Amino acid sequence: MAYHDALTVMQGLAASDSEADPGSDLAPALALLGQIEPGARILDLGCGLGGGVTFLIARGFDAFGADIFEYWGNQAHLCWHKARQPADVLARLTLAESASYRLPYPGNHFDHVISMQVVEHLDDRAAVFAEVARVLKPDGTSVHLYPDARRPFMEGHINVPFSALCKNRAYLALAAVLGFRSARQQGLGWREVYRANRAQMEMTHYPPGRQVLREVRAAGMAARFAGRDYVMRSDTGWSKLHRELSRFRLGWTVLLAGRMMLQPMLVTQKTRTAQAGRPSMMAAGAVSTPSPRSGSISS
Repeated sequence: MAYHDALTVMQGLAASDSEADPGSDLAPALALLGQIEPGARILDLGCGLGGGVTFLIARGFDAFGADIFEYWGNQAHLCWHKARQPADVLARLTLAESASYRLPYPGNHFDHVISMQVVEHLDDRAAVFAEVARVLKPDGTSVHLYPDARRPFMEGHINVPFSALCKNRAYLALAAVLGFRSARQQGLGWREVYRANRAQMEMTHYPPGRQVLREVRAAGMAARFAGRDYVMRSDTGWSKLHRELSRFRLGWTVLLAGRMMLQPMLVTQKTRTAQAGRPSMMAAGAVSTPSPRSGSISS
């Protein structure tokens, strides 16, 4: 498979990864949003095949999805996960403009925006954050999940240790030779795995957390990383490690690592030009203290 062909295919594979169990990502994201009113209007940004929208609707929310690829329709062949959503869910999925990331919704439309493994694939994060701010209602909030939340120290897309090294081609080749494989890569030769992982990392970016926060704030939203909260509230490798080490009074080491290394949850809130004394979710403690570090619309 040619490199650029692999890159196209990897777009669809990435969109498939969260479809098998969208609740594993969405449940902690909803927890970080705090008390959500029944019927709240929520956008799944980078919705893939729409599994997240189905999950949210089943829990009583007025959910919609948008993506720059029509994985639920004409481009379903790009996805390895083939689950098709009900017709009423498909009617709620919409294409966004791939060049500008323009979302097909009016301003002040959503109570919340959620994305799962999307931000690290964006070519223009500032444009997307500006669109999130535009479609959110005043005081509306968003939560964005990064892939390294699932397993400590592993790059979440390719199952190779240490995300910071995964842009290095020699390192990717060595990892492939040593036998590191994702679930989809079992039985493949090292050259094929290397090409696939190189394509995946070409579309995956982990900028410094401070840079991401600046971009969010420039869009008119408050922002913070919630690594500690995610460790405490999710059912992932990080939280399991925390529980095990807590038996020996060492759980604090995982929380410290979450603050220093993990960028699992970016939480934002649209700010008002005049708050009129209203309490802010960010200031009121609905989300715990932020981590000092963070990390194509396609989840």
